[in-house]
Amino acid sequence: MDAAVRAKAFEDVQEFFREHKAELIAACRRRTNFDPEDLLMKVASKILAMLGRCRTEDELEVVRLKALDIRNWHVGLRNAAIDESRKPIVDARSLHSAEPADPVPREAIANIEAALRTHAIANAVRVLVGRHRRYPGPVNQREHPQLTARQWEVLQAMNALPAERRERGFQTAIAKELGVSRATVSEHLLTIRSMLLLTRYLAGVLAAPKTLLHAAAIDAVLDAYEEWLEPRPSPDTGLTVTLLAHSVEHSEIDGTRARLDLRSENLPGLTAASLARLLPRLLPADAKERLHAVHALEGDLAAAAGNPQPNCVACCPQHNPTPDRTTEF
Repeated sequence: MDAAVRAKAFEDVQEFFREHKAELIAACRRRTNFDPEDLLMKVASKILAMLGRCRTEDELEVVRLKALDIRNWHVGLRNAAIDESRKPIVDARSLHSAEPADPVPREAIANIEAALRTHAIANAVRVLVGRHRRYPGPVNQREHPQLTARQWEVLQAMNALPAERRERGFQTAIAKELGVSRATVSEHLLTIRSMLLLTRYLAGVLAAPKTLLHAAAIDAVLDAYEEWLEPRPSPDTGLTVTLLAHSVEHSEIDGTRARLDLRSENLPGLTAASLARLLPRLLPADAKERLHAVHALEGDLAAAAGNPQPNCVACCPQHNPTPDRTTEF
C-alpha cells in the first residue's frame, strides 16, 4: 500500500478527532463517571491502531469511513465505559475511612436525571398553563398546545392527594373533590398526558438539547409550532404530529425519537378503528415512504424551531451528531 494513502487516512481521522473532541468529551461527562479524556484517548488509540493494521487500500477506506462517523465514536466511548466499570478497582482508603462511602456513580447519575426530569416536567406544565390565557375561547389543543383552567385544577387536585392515594382510586377522589364525573377526570388526565408528550416531542426531540430545562425556550418552540401549522391547508397535520409525539420512545442505542408504529392508545378522541381509517390520509402506507414523509416533516418542523439537528425518526448522520441523545422526560 502506498504510504501516502495511509498517511492521508491518519490525517483525516486526526482532523475529525480534533473537530469533535469537545463534543465527545461533553458526551462522556453527561453519561459516565469516568475520566472523559482518558476514555476518549483509549477509543482514539484503538481506531488509529485499526488504521495501522490495514493491509490494502480497500480495508483502509472501510476503516477510515467508519472512523469519520461520529456515531461510531459514541459507541466506542460507551464500550470503553462498560469495560472500565467491569474492572475490580477498590480504593483502599474507603476501607478504613470513618466517613461514609461516596454514592455509587450509577445512583448519583440516577438522582441527577430524576431532578432534571422533575424540573423539565414542571417547566412544561408551567408553560402549557400560561399559554391558555392567550386564547379567548376553546381551541384545538393539538394545534395550540395548552392546559385549560379545569385541567390545571385536576392536576392540583391530584398533587394534593397523599402519595398512597395516587395508586388506586385517585380519579374517583379527584372527581368528588371537583364535583365532576370520573369520566371527565379521566378525559382531562389523558389530555394532560397528551399535551406533555407533545411538548416533549416538540421541545425535547425536535428542538435543541436542553430546551426542556428552560421555560422561555419551551414557550418559543410552541410558538414556532403554531406558526408552522398556520399556513398548512390540511387540518390533519396537528393530529399527525400528536401521533408522532405519542410514538416517542427512549433507547440506549438511538436515544429519544419518534417511531413509525403509530397507535391510538391514550390519545383523547381517537380509537383504534378511527385511526385505521385516518392513517391512509395522514401518512403513506409503505414503510419506506412513511419514513421519508415523517423525516421530511420533522426536518421542516425542527428548522422552524431553529434546530438543524433534531432527533429525527431516521436517525440520519446529518441530523444526529449525537445519535443516542435522550430527553429529560
